[in-house]
Amino acid sequence: MSIFPRVLLCVVGVLAVAFPAVAADPAAPVSAAKAPRAKFPPTIDVSRDAARHVIVAQGTPELYQGHPTTVLLPDGKTMYCVWTYNHGGPCGPLKRSVDGGQTWSDLLPVPENWRTTRNCPTIYRLADPRGAARLVVFAGQGPDGKMHESHSLDDGRTWTPMASNGLECVMPFCTIVPIEGGKKLLGLTNIRRPNEKKEARSNVLAQSLSVDGGLTWSSPWRVILDLPGLKPCEPWVVRSPNGQQLLCLIRENEKRIALYMTSDDEGRTWSASKPLPPGLYGDRHVARYAPDGRLVVCMRDTGGAYGSPTSTHFIAWVGKYDDIPSGRDGQYRIKLLHSYKGGRQRLPRPRVAARWHVRGDDVYQVSRGPGEKLGRERTLQTCRDGPVGGGGTLKCTQKTGKTGKTWKTWKTWKTWKTWKTWKTRTTPSARWRSYDDRWADGFQKVPARRDWHPPSMRCAPPC
Repeated sequence: MSIFPRVLLCVVGVLAVAFPAVAADPAAPVSAAKAPRAKFPPTIDVSRDAARHVIVAQGTPELYQGHPTTVLLPDGKTMYCVWTYNHGGPCGPLKRSVDGGQTWSDLLPVPENWRTTRNCPTIYRLADPRGAARLVVFAGQGPDGKMHESHSLDDGRTWTPMASNGLECVMPFCTIVPIEGGKKLLGLTNIRRPNEKKEARSNVLAQSLSVDGGLTWSSPWRVILDLPGLKPCEPWVVRSPNGQQLLCLIRENEKRIALYMTSDDEGRTWSASKPLPPGLYGDRHVARYAPDGRLVVCMRDTGGAYGSPTSTHFIAWVGKYDDIPSGRDGQYRIKLLHSYKGGRQRLPRPRVAARWHVRGDDVYQVSRGPGEKLGRERTLQTCRDGPVGGGGTLKCTQKTGKTGKTWKTWKTWKTWKTWKTWKTRTTPSARWRSYDDRWADGFQKVPARRDWHPPSMRCAPPC
């Protein structure tokens, strides 16, 4: 049974138009060492099927909508999405869907002090040992520099003001799972190494426990993974089908070889970390089980240095739970969209809802109508076929410079433009910006005028 015909994407945002030309590829390994080629699972590409995409919050030239997470309520229809303004910016935006992510409300009212917190909010439905459930939004930092949280006891209609829980972190809880039959909650995230004096911006994984449904958390953090020289972060925990094991999927920011570890005692101890199969090299893994029992993991692909054909794009890995500890790489991967990462909710119908944001170093947006944003494959075809609606000749060529980096040359009816692919843009003086809401697939180095080629031209550089 196939997974990919059942994917509904909820894309949040489009980026502000001005970013420095030195913006780095977030999915590139930091190490300059040449990486060995790896073998990746076959890929099914559904990224051009715009009917699968739903815009939750449209960006503007001035506003970047980023870092969304969602929660699905027990009715199987009501979803909430929470995100920030700008990269790691202030919290506050919240929307609701009552049809499983097909449509979304306007911005919902929240307490004013949500805007005093920032960085990658996460939202969960958490139950205490008595079964009383509440929605909880966590934010990375508040005025005291600690994690903050807000609760709702009425399924998101009203919220408490944000309040500090006393935990200092980089990210708020990236994953929370019930343990010991629901008596406790186990929350994991990444923090700076305690008393760090050598490694700038270190990352270690840490966990905390709650015995009251997420209202309070154990402190101090218990560090569960510390790999000097590496930067593990953004863990995601999924329970094995038999319920006996916890599997933790881990992003790694230096070599970009994602990791995993397991626990057979409800998180009291963890195994040594090991590399994931190459098909799971990614950022911000989010794993759920499909109706047939297979595991579906959404992520941003970080395997480019190792030969992944979908590097930096938003993908889903499909396989069995046992594939991962056995070192097998699943059945296949699905390319969902260009340059985005995921989290998702399983809906009552056999369909998956995934959401991601577009970023300054990771920009992509797909929309539905003619003249709006088009994917790279359709852009290439348009370049070969010529412009739509006249306007002169169109020619797209590609060449490799002396450094081996890829450059794009773009010719329209009057103007030659030279483009450098977004992975390798390094010219400090370059002025990169998005052309307008019709164009995607990278930033464009353009003059101040916004009418430099005919509006009827659908093809957008780089082509």
